[in-house]
Amino acid sequence: MQPEPTVLGFDTSAAHCAAALLKNDKDISTVFTEMQKGQVESLFQILETLLKNESTTWDNLSAIGVGIGPGNFTGIRISVSAARGLALSLKIPAIGISNFDIMHAVNQSYCRGNKVKIISLKGPGESAYIQVYKEQMVLYKSTQIFLNKPNIDFLSNQNSIVIGYKAEHLSKEIGCDYIEKCLTKIPQTIVQLSKKRLLGGLETGVRPSPLYIKSADASPQSTLSPSILN
Repeated sequence: MQPEPTVLGFDTSAAHCAAALLKNDKDISTVFTEMQKGQVESLFQILETLLKNESTTWDNLSAIGVGIGPGNFTGIRISVSAARGLALSLKIPAIGISNFDIMHAVNQSYCRGNKVKIISLKGPGESAYIQVYKEQMVLYKSTQIFLNKPNIDFLSNQNSIVIGYKAEHLSKEIGCDYIEKCLTKIPQTIVQLSKKRLLGGLETGVRPSPLYIKSADASPQSTLSPSILN
């Protein structure tokens, strides 16, 4: 029997430096430090301390999980660059996890059944980022919408639920159910989803990339993205 993977994950996509270590199947240790700036100087110190406190070394790691956004442009680049560098030097995979996938996974109790799940995250100014799921699959690509005039006619008259930022406001535009939620459990969910994706098999040579979103027309993907959640 193969040993359970040990996964280190981290995220600096917002005003924080967050990290988690998953080992022995279920043991997760986390660090979450709020900071407006200084993530680039603090990240590796936090990771080194986390590994030391858990009696783990870099060589013990099976994979690196990293938050890819959406979020702060510079913060995302810091984490993604660090993850790529670590993966290259340690010869292990780096796995990118989006904030949409985190919000979706954390709120699984509201994501059952055949409803279309519209995950909403806070965007800059009076905007939101949304991504749409159905049956654990990404149905529509991520896009930015503006709250004063959301271009979400393509979602109307569907069996939907909005989960996340300004969910009540968006649900009135669509005519559907909603759950107001904040993005939580970021580092621990990154390592949990990274482990699932690692055990499910990874494409050779695929590296995490920042998820930057601009306003665009949402349209169905030509092929559905592979499920990363159970």
